[in-house]
Amino acid sequence: MRKRAFVPSSLNTTTLEDRVVLSGNSTNFYHGVYVLSQHAINKTINEVQQAFTNYATKGFYWSNQNYNRLNYDLVRAISRLPYNRADGLDLDMQDVVNQLRYDIQNNAPRPVLYAQHSALQAIKSQIQFRLDSGTVIIR
Repeated sequence: MRKRAFVPSSLNTTTLEDRVVLSGNSTNFYHGVYVLSQHAINKTINEVQQAFTNYATKGFYWSNQNYNRLNYDLVRAISRLPYNRADGLDLDMQDVVNQLRYDIQNNAPRPVLYAQHSALQAIKSQIQFRLDSGTVIIR
């Protein structure tokens, strides 16, 4: 007996963005919409702030290991947000770290503070985009 092949077009939705698997590990859905808790948002923001605090207070600024650790901590912090990989939020965090490295090398004023602000702004804009599109609600 022949097995039938999986055909993506047989899903209820027609666009790839609707079929993409959530990047986060939670599965809180309400009528097909992801439910994001305020606690998860606050925890994400706190972990991002903690990652920058650890970066600024531990180790040398110019160490590649320290940049890699910051990038790892940021990506781990955003992992609870839905669609973070689909929206490129992990790449945004990598860009923030690269910009931080550039700013430190060029003696920019307050590079860590500006990098932290950029990371938090990227997270907030991604959440706002998903709220506006109707794929996420906050409870």
